[in-house]
Amino acid sequence: MRIKQISVSGLFGIFDHVIPLNMDERITIIHGPNGFGKTAILRILNIFFNSRNAELRAIPFRNFRVEFDNNSSVEIIKDAENAEELQKNDIVLKFYQPDSEPASFSLKPRNIRSDIDFPLGILDDVIPGLERIAPRKWLYNPTGDNSFFRRSCRAL
Repeated sequence: MRIKQISVSGLFGIFDHVIPLNMDERITIIHGPNGFGKTAILRILNIFFNSRNAELRAIPFRNFRVEFDNNSSVEIIKDAENAEELQKNDIVLKFYQPDSEPASFSLKPRNIRSDIDFPLGILDDVIPGLERIAPRKWLYNPTGDNSFFRRSCRAL
């Protein structure tokens, strides 16, 4: 099964893209100006296919769809207007197979424990070699690892 087409609507609140993949030569070039969503589209694909669904909340889009060459598809919906079952902060995944009803389920946001008040900024000063590179992302300079904090704090 190969991806035939990728489409996204409401990317960054403004862009709608449809990317048909070249099935014959098996090479598709995605090009466009900076800031139009090329990397975001590839990130969404990577997040979905590697089951890191919680990260979908960080990328602003309404609807993302991947169509396969066997006429099945998967759709990721973040817009309440597009899905009756979508509630605040939910993400709905719908799987479509030929000749069957779509299967869907909702990714509810994780409940953050309110009794934990850990100041994330303290990590910048306490762990030598740790450098903040984004609001919730650090780079561990000795190894070049940028997933240090996420792996280390999954137990929380």
